[in-house]
Amino acid sequence: MSKAGINQHGRLGEASSRGEDDTFKYQVVEPQQTMIERMFTRMLRLDFGVPEAEFRFRELDSRDEWGRAQTASLLAGGKAVLTVNEARALLGLPPVDGGDGL
Repeated sequence: MSKAGINQHGRLGEASSRGEDDTFKYQVVEPQQTMIERMFTRMLRLDFGVPEAEFRFRELDSRDEWGRAQTASLLAGGKAVLTVNEARALLGLPPVDGGDGL
């Protein structure tokens, strides 16, 4: 409901927002993705003549990497536990100049 701009009194919003993200993912996004996957798979098999073809979307990740980094920082007492380049490597990103210090 908060995603639609409906305020929920008496809540800080964090837990309810995550629950709404998961609900949106499983009840809205995934059914639509499944429908499109089936249509494209059928098109690839029948119209393009590739009987073994199967179209799939990557799974939607409802948590963002910035939020994960903030949580890790809080759990570490606000102190850096990885260098910038170590964190970038975990995310599959290239290193940056000056990113090897804490």
